[in-house]
Order: sequence, then structure tokens, then C-alpha cells
Amino acid sequence: MTAKKFSGATDLDQLGSDGLQEATYAGDGNTNFRVRSGYGSIFERTASLLEIRLSTPVTRVEWGARGAIVHSGSLAFACEHVVITLPLGVLKAGVIHFDPPLPQWKLAAVERLGVGHVDKVILVFDAPFWPKDMGALFTDLDTQSWIVPGWGRVEHAPVLRALMGGRAAERFEASVDPVAKAVRELEAVFQVELAGRLREGRFINWGNDPWSRMGYSFVPMGGAGLRAALSEPIGRTLHFAGEATHVVRPCSVHGAIESGERAVAELLKQS
Repeated sequence: MTAKKFSGATDLDQLGSDGLQEATYAGDGNTNFRVRSGYGSIFERTASLLEIRLSTPVTRVEWGARGAIVHSGSLAFACEHVVITLPLGVLKAGVIHFDPPLPQWKLAAVERLGVGHVDKVILVFDAPFWPKDMGALFTDLDTQSWIVPGWGRVEHAPVLRALMGGRAAERFEASVDPVAKAVRELEAVFQVELAGRLREGRFINWGNDPWSRMGYSFVPMGGAGLRAALSEPIGRTLHFAGEATHVVRPCSVHGAIESGERAVAELLKQS
């Protein structure tokens, strides 16, 4: 995984150099790793001391200098501070009403930062048909990049995973059958017939998910400082976190976590 991986969220004609210069990923190194117990364990540990309300989508935030009231349907929650971790795609869609509206400088950051589409296809076959030493494959087709998730293990399931971004992801989202599209592209790459060999297929469609509406954010041309503006709190009440607000490590899980820690540190100073 390279430091500039987030550029895969869009096509080159939409990507500015400012974001590439700001996002240094300093100190990350080049080592790939995974959480053995799964990403879910991170959420479980983080939420263990919190009161979490599921199936309670926020519809409106009334805010002022002395605090806020967060609305979800007929429910209302009064609070001193609000940490807004909405994906940039949801903020852009305006599905949550802020009263009063967010200031123009904040809206400008929301509007100008790019929403990149990134999706996945996961395919399980009856047996591997790819070379034993293949860990990854890059193509000029819409599937763009394939990896063997279990590569390097003594035993692993015959699984391939594709990751696509930008307009290629949007074409997958518009496809009648994204899994079949991915299989056809594999047939073209390997010159094999895969009819009847697919055991299971799944398309992970973040771009059309109403709770995300995107994959990763990106900085367009002339967009220097937009991430910093998005991260800035509004008074002592509204604080902003999420991958799009991290200038140095955007488009990453650890960047999103660090942005949350930064937002909490800000509000604690003001409490």
C-alpha cells in the first residue's frame, strides 16, 4: 500500500497536486498489516465505555454558542459539544439540516473537496486458476486491481478481491450485475472460461450506500488548505472529524481515528 493510495479514489483529470503534497503519511512506513480479529474489534473496544444508539439517524442539529440539540425523528438530545464524523459524501448531500446554517467558509470546504468512489468485488471460486506466486494483479480494465487475500499463507481459500475507484467504480455501481462484469474481466485477463466455477460473489457498493455515499475523499486542483478548513471547529460547539479532515493521513483508518482524537482534544480544552 503506497502513501498516495487515496489517489485511486478518482481519475487523474480530477486530482490536484495539492493533496498529494499535503498528505505525507509521515511515519507510516511501507508495511502492510491487518487487524487479526477484524475491524469490528476496533469499534467494539472504542465503544465499550460509550452509550451507543443504533438505528437513530440524525436529521437536524440546532447549535449555538452554549451548546446544541441533536434531532433524530421525534427524539432530541441536548449537549455541549457535537463531534461530526459524517462522511464527506453525506455532508455534501445535505441530508442533515444545520440551524443556523454552517458558515460559508465551512460550506466551501465541503463543496470543493472531492468525493471519490471506491468499491470492491469479492469472488470465491471452486479452485485457483491464477499462478501460485501471484499476490496482486493490475489491469487497465474497470476492475483495476486484484489481490489474493490469503496470499502467503500455507493454506487459503480460492478468493480474489478487486478494488476499483473513480469513474470505473461509478460504472460498476451502474452495472446491472457487477459480479458478472468482474468475472468477464477476469476471463479476458486470464483467457479462461469461468462459467460454473464461481461459488460466491459479492459487490461492496459504498458509492450508493446512503450512509457513506463515497469511498475516499480527494483534493481537487487548487484545493490546498481545504482539508484543514474542514477540520476546523465552529466556535466551541461543533467539531469535525473523519478521514477527509486529516491533512497528513487522509483516506485511511488510522487517519480517521487520529482525527477523532484530535476533535475530542479540542473540545476538552474548551470544556
